[in-house]
Amino acid sequence: YTSNFFLRPHYQLEGLTVSLRLVSKLPKE
Repeated sequence: YTSNFFLRPHYQLEGLTVSLRLVSKLPKE
């Protein structure tokens, strides 16, 4: 349970960073 609880926020943070990168790349193109 501890590993799952620790991995969940990590994946969420990665998703946010990826989405932010894609959004920032869109206007540049």
